[in-house]
Amino acid sequence: MWAFQQLFEKVEATKPASSRNVSAEIFVVCRGYLAPHKIDPKLLDPAHLFEQVEGEKKDAGHMLFHKKNTQKRKREGYDESLGQGLYKSETVKSFLNSKDPMSILAETNDIKWDKSSEPIKQFSVTKPEIIECLKDIKVLGKAELRLLLRWRTVVKK
Repeated sequence: MWAFQQLFEKVEATKPASSRNVSAEIFVVCRGYLAPHKIDPKLLDPAHLFEQVEGEKKDAGHMLFHKKNTQKRKREGYDESLGQGLYKSETVKSFLNSKDPMSILAETNDIKWDKSSEPIKQFSVTKPEIIECLKDIKVLGKAELRLLLRWRTVVKK
């Protein structure tokens, strides 16, 4: 912020509403460029600008990330038989015939089109957006999840 204040008359910073509280993301709006005849090279040097901040936290961060761990870790992964796999996939037919479609949407990464569900792709309600949403369930928002549930209801009829 200090560097911006050296180059602009008014500097305002705000955190976007969609940003998580732990995120360092901010928007900075600068108005009234001062247009100095000469810019101090230190203003463009991140090492100089963050020198004070890094100096205060250097020891704690160094200890946190560079601590030597002498204990051997067990890296066996998840037990697939318990349903704790990292990636889970379902078919369109199983999604349509499920008594609990919400659990399928919550637990799976994608819903695939198999040969038995290919005719459903030809329905007029199966828009390209539906096909695209089924490819990656984990990135969908509430609106897209509702869209999939409405599509499921219409297709089942």
